Amino acid sequence: MVSSVVGRPSSSILRENGEYYSDEDDEEELVGPEDVFESIFDGEVSGINSDTEKRGNINNNQRSLEGIKSKEDAVTVTEEYVVEYPEGGKLAYLTLFGCFIGLVGELGLWNSTGAIESYIAEHILVDNSDIAISMIFALFSFFVMFGAMISGVIFDKIKKLNEGERNMKWKEKFNDLIDFSSFKELTFMVLTSALFLNEFALLMVSTYIPSYALSKGFSESFSLIALTVFNAAGVAGRIVPTFLSDRYGNFNLIILMSTIMTLTVWIIWLPFGQNLGAFIAFTIIFGFAMAGTFALTPLCTSAISKPKDFGKRYGTAYFFVAFCNLISLPVGMALTETHAGYDAMVAFAGATCTLATVCFVYTRYRVGGLNKIRI
Repeated sequence: MVSSVVGRPSSSILRENGEYYSDEDDEEELVGPEDVFESIFDGEVSGINSDTEKRGNINNNQRSLEGIKSKEDAVTVTEEYVVEYPEGGKLAYLTLFGCFIGLVGELGLWNSTGAIESYIAEHILVDNSDIAISMIFALFSFFVMFGAMISGVIFDKIKKLNEGERNMKWKEKFNDLIDFSSFKELTFMVLTSALFLNEFALLMVSTYIPSYALSKGFSESFSLIALTVFNAAGVAGRIVPTFLSDRYGNFNLIILMSTIMTLTVWIIWLPFGQNLGAFIAFTIIFGFAMAGTFALTPLCTSAISKPKDFGKRYGTAYFFVAFCNLISLPVGMALTETHAGYDAMVAFAGATCTLATVCFVYTRYRVGGLNKIRI
């Protein structure tokens, strides 16, 4: 099929009826499998003849295809656009295992920052302000995401690097590190804003759960148990939503998960957080939904990106998200020192979750409109 061979057009996504939605032009239009964007594929689509009547007013940068009996015979594609992904096998599973080992040190420590932060504040850096302590973990979280700027480019170019093509100009290297041109695309810009706001809330909540529990009179052991429950729920949250997204759509699922995060903050945590049972219920539900949004973000980013540009665009998005990590923890701790205490931080987390949900919804609207389809 055309979609499986050449990939989807930039800033587009496949509808259930086999049509693409494209938002690269100011005017929205549906593009069916019989239409190929010559500008998107940079002239790589060739050898197409039309035997039937031409279709009416199509954009100048499109090529009309009629009389094609099968999608497989529709286009001739150069090797650059033939994307072959390994499915199973020793190399694929070794890659997966290598990613697991690498992420144990990064995300393992990151998911434990709440326990470490509360312990350091209570037993080690007792003479330092809470805001100063929060900056330690803010810097750590910042550099975790800041590295995406480099890793995304390496991910895209790893084949060329392995083949010895290392002589790139420094200007080309810098341009590849941050793809500013992606922000000319409104859909990408709104999605990045959603990721920024979502990350702001989830980092603040996951880090300050133990400190919140201590402030409400719960024991130190219970505060650590609450964080463990929070992370355990996240295991299921990374698996179930991504599994369901194949059936119901990536954007539909990330909107659902973000909505659940928002509701649990406003309905459970803020009014009933001092109740042990309600607090545990919050950690389970929020932890599940939070992990779901985190797992779905690369899927949503890839849905509006060319396969060859995914790493660069994903890295660019999280380069800007890194600055959210730099300020979220100090802002959250500063709010706890106000008259409202930790309730002010909870309300702020709820507000950022709400705004993130709105941005996810608008991104979905940009991609698929109001149609009830799998997106």
